[in-house]
Amino acid sequence: MYHAELVLEYSNTADERLNVQGLLEDLHRVTLNCGLFEKDSVKSRSLRSHNWLIGESGDSEDFLHISFELLSGRTEEQKRELSRS
Repeated sequence: MYHAELVLEYSNTADERLNVQGLLEDLHRVTLNCGLFEKDSVKSRSLRSHNWLIGESGDSEDFLHISFELLSGRTEEQKRELSRS
């Protein structure tokens, strides 16, 4: 089994329309239950961004970015299935 780190980054105004804690809990649960990681080694966190720029829109658009840091050892199919989940 392997370790996983999930990071949910979002614009500070996105939480007005989005339940960030609920989404983080859902993502964490999916990661725990996928069978690819030691459950005690799954770490999830959210980071609220106060400053960002997107293309020519600057900071007038919200964003949500989810990333997984995975060590080697998973097949491409396992990674795809985790992303789909």
